[in-house]
Amino acid sequence: MPLKVVRDRFTSYSTEGRLYLDTFFQCFTLEPRRSREFGKPFCIPEGIYLYEVRRSQHFQRDVICIDLVPGFTSIEVHPGNFPKDTHGCTLVGITQGEDFIGHSEEAFDRLLQRIVPRGTIQYVNEG
Repeated sequence: MPLKVVRDRFTSYSTEGRLYLDTFFQCFTLEPRRSREFGKPFCIPEGIYLYEVRRSQHFQRDVICIDLVPGFTSIEVHPGNFPKDTHGCTLVGITQGEDFIGHSEEAFDRLLQRIVPRGTIQYVNEG
């Protein structure tokens, strides 16, 4: 089942959205801002990418690694709460506020239990 991130709110600090597994809502997402005006970090381009669950040396745990993103390296889906935590990646959470997501560890652990080890993830912008 493919993953899909639908981005629907863009602030000067972050890109907020929702993550779906197949067509079922799983959690909220938080990424860096959309604007490229000030350089990285900014959110990755819309598109369909391959992912694989792998061990992250940075986090010392399994994360969802997104491969072959043009102009980016080491892009992951991982826990975190604020734009500063994204490092260019996608954060997941159960609750959402402006430039914030909460209960991230819980959302991430649930997501890892529901996905296959390799697949596709699509990023789309609404609005």
